[in-house]
Amino acid sequence: MNYDSTKWTDTTKKIYYGVLLYSLVGLVYPFFKAINSITSSTSGLMNLAGSFGEEFSGGRSVGLIANGTQTVVYIMLGAIILGYILYISGLGAFAKMLDAPEQGSVGSVRNGAIVMIVATLAEMFVWSWLASIIYLVGFIIMMVGFSGMKKSTTLPQRAISGASTLFTSMILLIIGFITGLIPFVGGFIEGIFCLIAFIMNISGWAKIKNAGNDI
Repeated sequence: MNYDSTKWTDTTKKIYYGVLLYSLVGLVYPFFKAINSITSSTSGLMNLAGSFGEEFSGGRSVGLIANGTQTVVYIMLGAIILGYILYISGLGAFAKMLDAPEQGSVGSVRNGAIVMIVATLAEMFVWSWLASIIYLVGFIIMMVGFSGMKKSTTLPQRAISGASTLFTSMILLIIGFITGLIPFVGGFIEGIFCLIAFIMNISGWAKIKNAGNDI
């Protein structure tokens, strides 16, 4: 299939910037989430002890830190949602440029991104364990989409290479997310996997974006 180089570049740039936003924020999010978990737990224990007449120096400061980190976590989640919205919008336009098999694969990636927004909202307003399950489903759906893209026979070779990189990054995110469920230290372990996946995610979409130069 013949692609319009200018349209390809313009469309994939939108995807790339969306990925850059949710990936950059997602990279540091697990660390702040872990810190918030620790400070919230400490503050809760101090409040519980206070109800029994025990007073601890610094208890008020810990409470303020816990509230502050909670606010930062919510701001980060909002930025992640915005990044996914840009991502989804770009993927929708990108899919229309492709042949039917590739449209289906990009559509799966887009559906996975929609699931990720639902997971983020669930984490903010409902229940973190429910969000964890939804996140995992979203990662798997996106992984399936990238698997289809890397098997394409019509996409530019550089785009296929980028899809392969993205497929691997999804696997790392799944592993990282599972380890992130470990109480207290899980967020820090998840952050390491997110760092590697972040680099691969940016690299993968950069390859797809730059594939417009090969058309």
